Amino acid sequence: MARHRAVKHQFLFAVTKSYKWKAPKKELKNQWRELDNQLKTGNIDYDTWVTKKANIWFISSSGDFFQGYKCKESYKESLQKFAKLFGDWIQKTYGIKYIKDITPEMAQKFLETKAKEGVHYSTLRKYTAMIKALALASQKSFNKDLNNPSYIFNFAKGIHVPIDAVRCEDRTMRIDPAHYEKIINSDFFRNSKSTAKIGIPLARHFGLRVSELSRLCYNDIAMSFDEIPQKLQKFVIDKSPYDAYLIIRKGKGGVYRVIPALSKEEYILLSDIKKECISKDINKNNWIIPVKRGAINKFFRECLKRNDLSYYIDHKISIHGLRKLRASELFLQKLGDYYLVEEIGNEKEKIYYTLKKAGKYVDRYLGHETSTKAKANQDTMRMKLVRRYQIDVISPEDIASRLSECGADYNKALSIVNEILSEL
Repeated sequence: MARHRAVKHQFLFAVTKSYKWKAPKKELKNQWRELDNQLKTGNIDYDTWVTKKANIWFISSSGDFFQGYKCKESYKESLQKFAKLFGDWIQKTYGIKYIKDITPEMAQKFLETKAKEGVHYSTLRKYTAMIKALALASQKSFNKDLNNPSYIFNFAKGIHVPIDAVRCEDRTMRIDPAHYEKIINSDFFRNSKSTAKIGIPLARHFGLRVSELSRLCYNDIAMSFDEIPQKLQKFVIDKSPYDAYLIIRKGKGGVYRVIPALSKEEYILLSDIKKECISKDINKNNWIIPVKRGAINKFFRECLKRNDLSYYIDHKISIHGLRKLRASELFLQKLGDYYLVEEIGNEKEKIYYTLKKAGKYVDRYLGHETSTKAKANQDTMRMKLVRRYQIDVISPEDIASRLSECGADYNKALSIVNEILSEL
């Protein structure tokens, strides 16, 4: 590295040197993914990951594409812009002359500073990925002996999007359980004769979308497995300990699912609706909530206002916040269940696969569409949804507490969870 070259120019040189025009990316993509998975599960450490991946990693031209008559920015150009931003900030803040002197703490401080400046969560996620790319580019370009541990560029080790940036976003907000109890126990809710009223506990206990609430019929409640139409039995998410189920027909994306009643409260809710249908001699094909979806959300907003919870309205949180409440609670429940039976590998690998399994279960429970062609893109989409509805809605401390209830050491679990979340 040149003596008087600015930090941003050192990064720009590394990016340019790592660029290959029309390189055979597909041939090496599986190797990259395998190394990334090994890092996530703890089978290799960061130093091994960065040295091995730098040997086969490069910036390809696959990011260059056109939209209409305008050429959109390539990944190389995006990385070069970020290199200038990151390099200038590091040099100005810490007076660093060489990129080999940048530490993980400095890189994390950069992310925290940008979060305080109001940079959006999705942008911070891109910044995190680009810092890792700059570490690979530096390792590839400046290290003469990639197998020599003394030449490790470790400034991307353990970096993650600050949790404050995640928690303050509307997309990660859920209705607080105490606030839900306040709503259903309020005089306004108890005395209301609105037909939209039953939608609130249904959304809270079964994680339903408002569009699904407005299409529910009485014959969608099955008080035994045998009541489920035979052609729909394959869509049962799990076995209900109370032998009660709620059928969702053609949800978003045309997805069918049959949701089990997993608690006594859920069983009583379904049972009461079914009893009402029988006692009032209501046609089983009638809608349970015979109003449009807008009316359901309108009633929920009125409940929030009457209970001094306009905070949610200000942040544009609709009844969908109850769906996220159910998703996050079920995620923690299944997390503990899977942790107790998981026997694979080291502790990090065990927690990693426990997180993945719990996320996949809740993802199916919520009825997220899975009709993506490429498996890699499908996995990416799945993880984005898992983060949006489950992981980002709660805190790493919540996850560590749940694992500690199942026998894990809290401090060790918290450290591993933070590390895994930084790599997802």
